[in-house]
Amino acid sequence: THLGEFELLGLPKRPRGEITIYVSMGIDQDGILTVTGSAEGTDIKQDISVRANKGRMSEEVIVRLQRENEEYEMTATKGE
Repeated sequence: THLGEFELLGLPKRPRGEITIYVSMGIDQDGILTVTGSAEGTDIKQDISVRANKGRMSEEVIVRLQRENEEYEMTATKGE
């Protein structure tokens, strides 16, 4: 399911792998998904909020996505 998209524009030209992009996701108590992307060492930041008025995600899906996000954050921080 495609919920939305955004681009981080204006990134400095650097060889692949030299710019670190951070992405964070959160779902609030109303089921609103917020995704934020930022580039390390720059002021470049973009975010998007997805509000589902139709076909809202079930509580089960929200809990699963939160759990997956927590698991991803744990594995991402292990590599630092």
